[in-house]
Amino acid sequence: MRYVHIENPGPHSRLVIENGSNPQYSASQILVNVKATALNRADIMQRYGKYPPPAGESDILGLEVAGEVVEVGAEVDQFKPGDKIYGLVGSGAYAEFCPVEASLAQHIPDHWDYTLAAALPEALTTVYATLFDLGTLSQGQTLLIHGAGSGIASLAIQMAKLTHARVITTVGTDDKIDKARKLGADQIINYRKQDFEDLIEDHSVDLIVDFIGGDYFNKHLHLLKPKGKLIQIACLKGSTVECNLALIMRKRLQIIGFVLRSQSLVEKNKLWSDAHKLWADALKIKKISPIIDREFTLDQVEEAQQYMQSGVHFGKIVLHVD
Repeated sequence: MRYVHIENPGPHSRLVIENGSNPQYSASQILVNVKATALNRADIMQRYGKYPPPAGESDILGLEVAGEVVEVGAEVDQFKPGDKIYGLVGSGAYAEFCPVEASLAQHIPDHWDYTLAAALPEALTTVYATLFDLGTLSQGQTLLIHGAGSGIASLAIQMAKLTHARVITTVGTDDKIDKARKLGADQIINYRKQDFEDLIEDHSVDLIVDFIGGDYFNKHLHLLKPKGKLIQIACLKGSTVECNLALIMRKRLQIIGFVLRSQSLVEKNKLWSDAHKLWADALKIKKISPIIDREFTLDQVEEAQQYMQSGVHFGKIVLHVD
């Protein structure tokens, strides 16, 4: 099979297409002929040596797949060869074939294409886990989520608005403001022009989902209401911070860390299943849907990742494998 190989992992890495044997699959897995996958920030971190795959996972990049089942494990009875599926994986999606746990796969509805299906697994699971499982976001509450143009935030805004929550978000360019507004965001701040902390009232936010870290951390502590929650899912501006513990105690704040990739299969299964139970109907009629920014072929993988790193995208970047 053809797959993407990280040559010289680290700051001077290159992505090259190589040929290798088809991957092995277990009794609980299906082997999928990958038609499309989608880029995630974790892929870029991995190529630079900052986010290695969990033990037992492939070194091949890619966390979500859409494609056709070609073989099924002995314990699998919900899928058969020829079925079109999308699924969540710990690695291996930048390849023509990828094993997927059957419990982390779903049939693709007839009116979906592979592009939409490939863009959904990671964002849906992460947004469900952070906004609703951990964050318990509900009607009338206020959510702050940065980077409206990311795959996670662009889906989170839609899901939060269907929950009748108020949404505050940030963007890096003015052309993204209208795009975020069309998704339903109530307040949109260009963080390159204004400090978001100055435009949001202190003690006014119920839930913050953040992947920035660094100096944003203390700003978030001031913005949260008493008993508010900060869910940290990444730390692009740094993971080491100083904070006023008395403020956290006085406001009874909850600071929760979340990473999806390293969780156990049991934990992922629950999040995957619960997310689909809650949002399946809205997904099928496209009341919520991943926003697709741009599509590339497997041979354009280097260009695709450079495009993601440029930050100009709004929504998911899809890579067509087959």
